[in-house]
Amino acid sequence: MASYLQQLFGQRLTAAITGVDDARTVGRWIRGQEPQTAFRGRLRDAYQVAKLIELAESRETARAWFMGMNPSLNDAPPAQVIAEDVQEGGRRVMKAARTFLTS
Repeated sequence: MASYLQQLFGQRLTAAITGVDDARTVGRWIRGQEPQTAFRGRLRDAYQVAKLIELAESRETARAWFMGMNPSLNDAPPAQVIAEDVQEGGRRVMKAARTFLTS
């Protein structure tokens, strides 16, 4: 998941989405270090939503959608919502992705 997100967003944005302070942590995850529980959920949520959009649309659309303002999320970018709303961010972003894909 970390490798996919790093390829899609870059290491810094992947780190920001998952909530880690040091972007090099993403590289350690790719090399096999297990993410701490605090970061694992956001990593999984971002991966699932990005993959859903990529499969339905394209890789470029997934990247742009994650970083753009989203009316379903009070104009916040989905990447920011996952990063800041640890409890519900993933669900809110998945709902917004489904709305995007069905419109």
